[in-house]
Amino acid sequence: DQACAGGTRGRAGRGCGSVVHGWRCSAACAGAAGDPPAWAAGEHVLRLAAEDGAGAAASQEARVVVCAPLRAVSVRLAPNPARGAVVIDASFNRPVRLEAEVVSALGRLVRRIGGDAASEHRLVWDGRDPNGRPAAAGVYVVQLRATAGNESWTARRKVVLLR
Repeated sequence: DQACAGGTRGRAGRGCGSVVHGWRCSAACAGAAGDPPAWAAGEHVLRLAAEDGAGAAASQEARVVVCAPLRAVSVRLAPNPARGAVVIDASFNRPVRLEAEVVSALGRLVRRIGGDAASEHRLVWDGRDPNGRPAAAGVYVVQLRATAGNESWTARRKVVLLR
């Protein structure tokens, strides 16, 4: 169940002081029109307090870390157009595992490139196919996929290969 930091048990209401799963939200965490709270990214302290009908009380405290949604800060493919290698520079708001798939105009996978978990990535496609032969001149799509835990981010960029 979700409860609000600093909340106390109370009756249902709207907005500030509303009940979320039986807990009244403090002004700091109540959502609009009684919605569950939307916590900002960062570390929060969750304090739960309960009292039964006989007046016996108990409380518990827990630390909760909320991550900002995964997002790319910058993505760049250069040079474009290219006569050889293409450098893929990408940075993210937190460490991710980045994978790039280079796909031909016909939809065939030409090369898969990956990197270790980091916030800043530099991947290089050498302009070659999996057998080490120079790829044909043409338009290619670089499909990027970043993963961090159970979150993912995807994007596609075109690159032109000249010979």
